[in-house]
Amino acid sequence: MMKLLFFLAAVFLLFLHWNTGAPGMCWSGGCAIVYVAFYLWDRRLMQRIDRLEKIRKVHENELKAMDGDFSAFDTGERFINPEHEYSFDLDIFGAGSLFNRICRTVTGLGGERLAALLQSTAGHESEVKARQEAVREMSCKTDWSMKFLATEYTESHIRDVLLSVKKEDTEGKVFLSSRFVWIWWMPFTAFWLSLSGALLGWIPDAVPSVLFVFNLFYVGFWSKTRQKLFAETVSLRKEFAKYEVLLGKIRSEDFRSSILKSAKDRLFNDCGSADKAFRSVSRILSNIELRGNFIMYLVLEGLFLSDIMMIRMLLLWKRKYMSHVGGWADSIADIDAFVSLGNYAFSHSHNAYPVVSADDSIAIEAEEVYHPFLSREKAVSNDIVLKKGEMFIVTGANMAGKSTLLRTVGVNLVMANAGLPVCASRFSFSLMQLFSNMRTTDDLNRNISYFNAELIRLEQLIRYCRANTYTFIILDEILRGTNSVDKLHGSRLFLEYVMNYNVAGIVATHDLELSKLETENSPYRNYCFEIEMAEHVVYSYKMSRGVARNMNATYLLNKILGEIR
Repeated sequence: MMKLLFFLAAVFLLFLHWNTGAPGMCWSGGCAIVYVAFYLWDRRLMQRIDRLEKIRKVHENELKAMDGDFSAFDTGERFINPEHEYSFDLDIFGAGSLFNRICRTVTGLGGERLAALLQSTAGHESEVKARQEAVREMSCKTDWSMKFLATEYTESHIRDVLLSVKKEDTEGKVFLSSRFVWIWWMPFTAFWLSLSGALLGWIPDAVPSVLFVFNLFYVGFWSKTRQKLFAETVSLRKEFAKYEVLLGKIRSEDFRSSILKSAKDRLFNDCGSADKAFRSVSRILSNIELRGNFIMYLVLEGLFLSDIMMIRMLLLWKRKYMSHVGGWADSIADIDAFVSLGNYAFSHSHNAYPVVSADDSIAIEAEEVYHPFLSREKAVSNDIVLKKGEMFIVTGANMAGKSTLLRTVGVNLVMANAGLPVCASRFSFSLMQLFSNMRTTDDLNRNISYFNAELIRLEQLIRYCRANTYTFIILDEILRGTNSVDKLHGSRLFLEYVMNYNVAGIVATHDLELSKLETENSPYRNYCFEIEMAEHVVYSYKMSRGVARNMNATYLLNKILGEIR
């Protein structure tokens, strides 16, 4: 309203001055100045409102997540890989996956970095501790994190474009040589000298006019170099502008953990400041965009040969900063990924940070561990102590909890390696590689049957165990694609063979005969999920020592058939 009031006042006073000669020019100018002040104030307020709206949206999405709605977040479907050692079986990626529940990244590269953390195991205890340190720190920076997450998302095509932008073409080099004096300075000086001479009456007015037109055609001579360079770099303008905003937020915050501090140091202490570089190129690219207006194009090129100068400025920027941009983008991605991890830790403050076991004989030791996809109030937790060189054979009825246990152990191991707190009251583990076989599928396009696909997967598992120092394996119903007798013999043969390597793990099965592998000195241990058979099947979801006695398939089928009759 104040903008409108003072604008109308300025116009009205100016109108009076022109039509009546009233001394209103100064008052009109004063009103115009006040209008500009209110305009700038209003613009700042609108920017603040926009920031607050984005922050509110972040909080609204987090509230939805607390109710189990993760639709606002990245599913990570592009990272789904059925051939990966464990991510496909353990629902690491996809709708409702672990990635979907954790990811809040605002850059595409940040999402890639987070995916990489969830797809690899730590190589050393110090690596786990460094990740935990970064997650803990980020979980305490909730206000700053919310502002960071409110930044507009960028796809981060920066790597793809950098591959082409990095290439120095022969035509472009001439703009950085001494020949640039002839390319730009001479025609620029000639035009402005002729214009000055015409204004002073020393030369005809037609001379600067001819040189003006000449400049327009002359700039067109360099169109090939200009179009190539501008097309490569201008495509990054919006991305650079978003990175500039992120860099401003990162610069304003102090980090103490080694991972985050190192990432920030690479951004601001390594061969120049990243935010200065992004701000510089954003300014150049903004000037280039002025060419989109035809009138501005004529003015800029005819008077200043702007395109030629912009080519040189971009090439100078490219020479000074381009080799660092990829590393800067990676550093931002590191911080971006740990913002998501810290946000998850803050939202799950009841979880416990795992420790790398001091006892080298322990593979996993967990108390009250449960699946991260289940709510803490409804989940049934279990205790697990599994030593290296041991294999748990878990039996039980359908829907009793065998597969959930396998995924519980696997997903919590993934979280532990990423530096996250896990869903347990206490969790210690040894540093091991992880391999699972739970969700094998056939492939008609490659003429691979289910049984053949499973054999390929088991062969991959053996090769993986052979190539790594220690492997934790998770198996759900080995060789389910063949008859029961053949399945039993094949399962025994496979387990006896794989135990020759440095492994530990859990196998779930319906073959009670497989439990006979446990003898006094064998590496196999029998566990089960027992059910109670009454008027209704009662599931305890509690794992206990021994072999399951009750099965429910026949009981449930008879109940269905009875209802149909």
